[in-house]
Amino acid sequence: SGSNKFNEEAVRFICAEIGSALDFLRTKKIVHRDVKPDNILLDESGHAHLTDFNVAAKHNLPHGKN
Repeated sequence: SGSNKFNEEAVRFICAEIGSALDFLRTKKIVHRDVKPDNILLDESGHAHLTDFNVAAKHNLPHGKN
């Protein structure tokens, strides 16, 4: 049908990868600050990659604090 829709399993996988990436950045005290569909790329295997760190920022909050 030419549709570019994802099934629920694919959406769950992509969301989990984005969450994992954001958690990794948090451990490095980096806040992306511009997460949106345009800044998420999928590779040929379906893995999600965050892009556009132009407005990313380091934070100085103690570990475990939001």
